[in-house]
Amino acid sequence: MTKIINGQARPFKKTTSTRSFNLKYFNTVLFTLIAGLGVFYLVLINDLTVQGFKLQHLNSQANNLANVTMNNQERANVSQSFPFLNSHLKNLGLVAANNIQYLSTPGSALAKR
Repeated sequence: MTKIINGQARPFKKTTSTRSFNLKYFNTVLFTLIAGLGVFYLVLINDLTVQGFKLQHLNSQANNLANVTMNNQERANVSQSFPFLNSHLKNLGLVAANNIQYLSTPGSALAKR
């Protein structure tokens, strides 16, 4: 584009405006920020998923241990019950004691303080 001054054609100089806000750099920073946040989001979701699987595994282990504990308590209760102990005592072949005589001492034979 030309500008005519005093009958002479001179090239038209555009006024250069110095922008402090460069759109190219802004787009680069914005893209980098969005990409970084996307990676952070994926890492965070991955970590939460792994923790969920660990929690599920620990809950299943806790349920298994609770079942084992209940079975052991049931076995302990059965082995301490009177009918179970009575049947084992009969198998031992013990003889009942009848005439029990206790040793008695006269009151004067005991030492006093």
